[in-house]
Amino acid sequence: MNFLVLFLTFLLSKTAVKHPYLRITASAFLGALVSAFMLIRLPYGAALLGVAFFVIPVMLWGSFGKETIKNYLFRMLVSWFSIVLLNGVATALYNLTGIKALHLYSCLVVFAVAASLAASGITGMKRQPKRLNVHILHHGRSVECIGFYDSGNLLTIPETGEPVCIASQELLQQVTDDETVNREIPFRALGTKNGRISVYQMEEIKIEGMGKKNKIEKKGVWFGIAEPGLLLGKDYQVILNAALLERF
Repeated sequence: MNFLVLFLTFLLSKTAVKHPYLRITASAFLGALVSAFMLIRLPYGAALLGVAFFVIPVMLWGSFGKETIKNYLFRMLVSWFSIVLLNGVATALYNLTGIKALHLYSCLVVFAVAASLAASGITGMKRQPKRLNVHILHHGRSVECIGFYDSGNLLTIPETGEPVCIASQELLQQVTDDETVNREIPFRALGTKNGRISVYQMEEIKIEGMGKKNKIEKKGVWFGIAEPGLLLGKDYQVILNAALLERF
C-alpha cells in the first residue's frame, strides 16, 4: 500500500531525484514497519492520524528529498488522494468480485514495478541530448541562447530545493547588475568534493523546444557560473536543470 501511494505520488508530481524507485521502495518498507507499530500500540484513530501526519510526511521526505514548502504540501495532498483512490478501488473490486485488498495491492505492486522497469528501459534507449531555446529576462535586460538538457544536473539550493542551471560567466554578465540576488552554494563534481559555486537569481526564464512545440516559463530561476572551460567549444551556453524540463 505504501509503495503504491508513493508510486502514484511520483507519477502525479514528477521530480528530478536520483534513484527514485529505490528510495520509494526503502521509504515504503520503513513506513510499513512504523505504521504496523502504531496500529499495535495506539488506538485505531490515533494510529490513523499518526500515519497521515507523521509516517506519510517522513516517507515523502525519504522518497523525494528536501523541497520547498509548496511542493511538499502538494505531495502531501497527492498522497492522501492516492490513499483514498486505492482504498476506493479495492473496496469496489471486493464488492464486485470478492478479491481481497491484499491480493489486489500485491498485483498492483508487481504491475507497477514491471511497468517502471520497462518504461525506464525504453526511456534509456530513446534518450538523446536536447538543445532548447532559452530566453533569460532580468531587470529589463534579456539574452537568448541555446540550453542543453542534462538529466544529470540535479544541483539545487540547499535550503529550498530550487533547481539551479549552469551558464557561462560571460552570458550572465549580460543580464545581471548590482541589485541581482546572488550567493554561494556547495556542490560536488568529479574531482571536486567540497566545491563552491556562485549562483544568481533571474527574474524569468522561457524555454522552448526546437520547433516551438513546447514552452515553459519560470520565474525566480537560479543560475550558477560554470567552471572555466566547461562550456568552451560547445554548441550551447546553458546547462539546464532536469527539474525544469519534465514536460519535454
